[in-house]
Amino acid sequence: MALRTLVGEKLIFTQIAIGDGQLGSLPPAAMTELAHEILRVDISKIQNSTSGFVSVRGSFTNAGLQTGFYWRELGVYAKMEGESEQLYCYSNAQELAEFIAAAGSEIIEKVISIPAVVGDAENVTAVIDESLVFATQEDLTAKADKTLVNVTNEDFKAKADAAGAGGVPPEMAARLVYSGPAVPGTPIVIPQDADTLEHKTLAQILTDTALTGSPTAPTPAQGDSSALIATTAFVSAAIIRLIGSAPGALDTLEELAAALGNDANFAATVTNLIAGKAAQADLTAHIADAVKHITAAERAAWNAKASAPVFGTYTGNDAASRLISLGFTPKAVLVECPAGGRVAGGYSAESYGGLALPNAPAYPAFSGDNSKKPIVEITSGGFKVSYTANDSYGMYNPYRYIAWR
Repeated sequence: MALRTLVGEKLIFTQIAIGDGQLGSLPPAAMTELAHEILRVDISKIQNSTSGFVSVRGSFTNAGLQTGFYWRELGVYAKMEGESEQLYCYSNAQELAEFIAAAGSEIIEKVISIPAVVGDAENVTAVIDESLVFATQEDLTAKADKTLVNVTNEDFKAKADAAGAGGVPPEMAARLVYSGPAVPGTPIVIPQDADTLEHKTLAQILTDTALTGSPTAPTPAQGDSSALIATTAFVSAAIIRLIGSAPGALDTLEELAAALGNDANFAATVTNLIAGKAAQADLTAHIADAVKHITAAERAAWNAKASAPVFGTYTGNDAASRLISLGFTPKAVLVECPAGGRVAGGYSAESYGGLALPNAPAYPAFSGDNSKKPIVEITSGGFKVSYTANDSYGMYNPYRYIAWR
């Protein structure tokens, strides 16, 4: 086929084939197809040379690849114009085969460039899929060298002035200042929307470019912690997830800190407060303790006893004095004889009762030495009665009394 190009026939490269077959006993020159073909690669570029060689280029990825394989076989298919395609050249890596993993977390992309011998490169072409054509690093560097090398401020102004209405406005070109060194062969970038020419190499463009205006980028999935650009949508969604359903008064760190009293040791503070509280078991036992606590009925009965006066009687026993026990120390005691008064019948000046207060006992109504002797006085736990004359103490039995608590 290569020899036929020397007589003017056209050789057309059609596709690149990839496989994992082993090199068998059949020599490569006699093979008409790959031993085990895995996939076909469309040709993206063919570059002619004057030395009887052409470079056939294509690329493939493992996207959509169900099963990984060892890339051993590489072949190029071609045809003469108007004829069917044939295996034009073949190569096998054997034990140096590279493993191509199935589609997954790692995307593999390979660029294939195959030098092929032809008779006359002028009569060689290829079936190229334009959708697969892309620029390589070499292409980009070559393009940058051709279009950006040795551009000076004066060159740019001259081009702008020559462009007239269809180029850069003259008032903008007049303000342009070249900030880079005047080094021939050094590429510069001329931004279309800036007033200053910035000197940057290609590496700086790719790694040190400040974005202006309103650039956009794909929004990563929530939870992505890779080096992808975090867009405003990504950040907003992350903040919303962090806040969740928190109320508006507690959806910022400042509000949370204020709610905790700005206490950096809030957990320790709460723990110490809890430690100072009574245990639930102790509290329950304390409430149930009938000795320490009284019921409402008991309290009402005690209050009633505390406020009601005590009525009683006693019988005289002819003793000069006598203690009447009440079980409490009264605030006031009134004693009367059975006749209803305080003066005895046979002795008009004799007294057998009266009203006694704390530190103010009752004295007889007559005068004389006997009048200085109390006949009713309050004592601890009750009161004391006495008589002062020769009369018998029990002549007016029983005596009545009222004691106030």
